[in-house]
Amino acid sequence: MLKEIILAIIIGALLGFGLTGGYLALNKKNTDAPQPTPTPILEEVKEEGNKENSEKINITSIQDYDIVEDDNLEISGESSPDSTIIITLDDQIVDDTTDDKGQFTGELLLESGLNIIKVTVIDPQDNQFEKTLHITYSTAKI
Repeated sequence: MLKEIILAIIIGALLGFGLTGGYLALNKKNTDAPQPTPTPILEEVKEEGNKENSEKINITSIQDYDIVEDDNLEISGESSPDSTIIITLDDQIVDDTTDDKGQFTGELLLESGLNIIKVTVIDPQDNQFEKTLHITYSTAKI
């Protein structure tokens, strides 16, 4: 009876190690396969390719990647005179027109953390220019 128990333990151990080793070998073979390379984000490529377009919008009240302590953000700047301005942040949309000097102002309510704000200008000739601002709202003392 002792022989049968020892034999059962040995056979069980061999079977268990065999199955575990087979599983690990198959899993390693799948991870050695070449991984696809990620494609660049379209927005970043677009901004890099259209630097002259974003220069048609000059934001004077704040700079890209600024950290602010107030959740009410007033964005002001200048662009072409008599252009349509559209400022978007998530579900907030502020639309206005520039005055005869090209000045504009819009106000947004920021959420805690990083806020990605898109400013779009459509001039009287229907040319469209965009600028993206990355503004962080935080009340933490730095």
